[in-house]
Amino acid sequence: MNVTIHTRSHNAAARVQRGLPAGVLLVACVAAGQVATATDPVVGEIAKRVEATRTRPSVHEDRHAIERALAAANVSADSTARLFAAVATADLPGMAASLDGFLFFTRDPAWSPLRRQFAEFLELPGVTMLDPARVRALADYGGVVSLPDLGRLTAETAAALATFGRDDWGAALEFPAVTEVDADTAAALASCPSLLVLPNLRRLSADAARALARHDGIGIVIGGLADLPPDVAEALASCRSMQGLLLSDLERLESKPLARRLSQQDHVFLPRIRVISPEIAAALRGNEGGELALPALGGVSPELARELVGAGYYWLRLGGCDTLSAEAAAVLAGHNGQLTFTGPRPFPAAAAAELARHANVVSLPQLPALPADVARALAAHQGTLQLGGLRTLSAETAASLAEHAGAIHLPAVETISPAVAAIFAPRSETVLLTGLR
Repeated sequence: MNVTIHTRSHNAAARVQRGLPAGVLLVACVAAGQVATATDPVVGEIAKRVEATRTRPSVHEDRHAIERALAAANVSADSTARLFAAVATADLPGMAASLDGFLFFTRDPAWSPLRRQFAEFLELPGVTMLDPARVRALADYGGVVSLPDLGRLTAETAAALATFGRDDWGAALEFPAVTEVDADTAAALASCPSLLVLPNLRRLSADAARALARHDGIGIVIGGLADLPPDVAEALASCRSMQGLLLSDLERLESKPLARRLSQQDHVFLPRIRVISPEIAAALRGNEGGELALPALGGVSPELARELVGAGYYWLRLGGCDTLSAEAAAVLAGHNGQLTFTGPRPFPAAAAAELARHANVVSLPQLPALPADVARALAAHQGTLQLGGLRTLSAETAASLAEHAGAIHLPAVETISPAVAAIFAPRSETVLLTGLR
């Protein structure tokens, strides 16, 4: 089970469903007794906005098509290049960086406005109330609906959402202004089958968490909360959502019941956790081939490494590689799936020598340069070495990499010189240059 949103293209040429690792709970909010203002879009206007959004290009188009669409919207070529570079190095759920996931998760004001250029993102500023008629106007839209001006969620508003997303796996609701929901509202909201995202909660009571956990729709993502009291964490541990929970701002995970619930998901994505105990890591065991992502982790001890390697996940994504000891690296080398290490600094050469025994992929998606001593230590590695953060390739770097026993993947390198080509040409193993322009 994973916390994934599937946005659907409304472009007839690209009507494809693709998983987006979810990270923000989208929830409708309206003040008690609030009525629509004179400028509040009525049902007909909402329907028009839905239709206009459908005419936009799909976020799932290939890069060249997206570049053309952004150029037509007066986005500079330099900005577009920086956007794709940001996508390639972003920490996102799932092992493949994607523009759809990046735009769904980003909070960077430089990038979030670009959502408006694509068919999968519908923003409805000015909507200050929801009722069944307004929800019906959105009923067959299968993307992300963002309602930034719904400032408070009530049980009546939540009840109006009971049919949204019923017939479309890709439906999601985003209410960035909601900071708190009471138990009655959470209970009504739990009946909405779409993805629910609350990106900016400031408080969640145990009663509200317990009511929200009865949601049996696509999934729930809660942001804004760095810590969860034990009773709130235990209440969320009973979550029934098909693809589970994503806690995008959680900095401390201390609840074993919640850890056990997360382990049932395909993607356990905890992007703000800096420290995790071996005991909590043990509670995260039991997964059957999914992803455990702890990209902000400050370090991995040998004891923690043993718990992580034995947890059952295929993909492990860990921070703290620059402090990785040779002993901990030796334990991680026994992992049977892909190892990804985040951050701009490499692991020490002694750790690299131990990781060279790893039989699968070693990925460094944010590393801008690979030191020669680390490259030499990794030379015996027979798995694929992915260097997603490496954008330029000098002859010296190529010479360091040329001795690598396994395949080398350099997805962000856009040009190579004849000298670099000559260095790689004699290799019998693959060099993947999928980003060449």
